[in-house]
Amino acid sequence: MRTNTKNNEKKSHILYANTVHVITIISALMSLFVPIAILLFPDANVLNPNKIFGAIFSGASPREIWEMSSTGSFPGAHFYLRHVSSPDAWAMIGINLGCSVGLCGLVPALAYQLTKERDWLEITAGALLALLILFALAGLLTIPS
Repeated sequence: MRTNTKNNEKKSHILYANTVHVITIISALMSLFVPIAILLFPDANVLNPNKIFGAIFSGASPREIWEMSSTGSFPGAHFYLRHVSSPDAWAMIGINLGCSVGLCGLVPALAYQLTKERDWLEITAGALLALLILFALAGLLTIPS
């Protein structure tokens, strides 16, 4: 006998799934189209792909490669925030969006759990997972080498 799954679904679960679904699609579309813009407008990038690929294949060091950038040196881990008009900044935004999709889904789901459903086991598990993601994003969790 088939059970009705509608009765077992929680709105916080649906909210999480829908948020993750939409953000993953946006990130995937960015990953599809932004590389085209990077190749069509190489001089508009922080790192011109025509120059860096040649440098990489000729064995240049990371410092030498970053010296070829429009900034003249490594612009920092979150350079895309200062260079939003460049196509490679949009590539970084898409990557960061795709990597943080779990946290983006957890925030509204946890808010709904706290205000409406009040399932303390799921609230605790979701909050711990959100903290793990935040610690990883901040660089506080590393994999030992």
